Amino acid sequence: LVRQIYGGRLRCYAIPMSGKQLGLAAARRTVLIVGEGLAEAHFLAHCKRLFLSRSAGISVTIQDARGKGAANVISHAIKQKARTNFDDYFALFDADTDWTDKLKKEAKTKNIQVLLAQLCLEALLLDIHSQPTQGKNTKQLKTQFESFFGAVASTESLYAKRFDKNTLNLAAQRIALLESILTIFQSSK
Repeated sequence: LVRQIYGGRLRCYAIPMSGKQLGLAAARRTVLIVGEGLAEAHFLAHCKRLFLSRSAGISVTIQDARGKGAANVISHAIKQKARTNFDDYFALFDADTDWTDKLKKEAKTKNIQVLLAQLCLEALLLDIHSQPTQGKNTKQLKTQFESFFGAVASTESLYAKRFDKNTLNLAAQRIALLESILTIFQSSK
């Protein structure tokens, strides 16, 4: 609205403005990623900081399902889907606890895209640093992780120190799960 005094009278004119001038945000693809626990949430948040640019055309929300295995993560994602209106829903969790055929079918039926860490997140994180993980169980991998990194996977500061953008990009070329995670933060489609 433009106001001018013309001939002693106040006149008002409406001038068309673009959405940007009015402060309207461009339409963005919205994504919810539910991580099994605090470690997954910290890792996802770190990837978001590194790879999601403001101009990416995507808004990503990360939630922590507070552990309790695959069933709890899928249940949490389904509940969020019933209450919210994101374009896409993802769930990142470990395959070592209660990942069943019934749960796979439920996730697929509800359009929850699964990001499955084979045995555990620690195995993925060790693999990023080319550490051997084959033939080890979850307990052994967690012990190896703590020994190699000097911290547990839920230590937030660990990610900035040991998982820089270059390291993640190089590892994504050989690790399908990591490539899938990073693609979420880089894609507006």
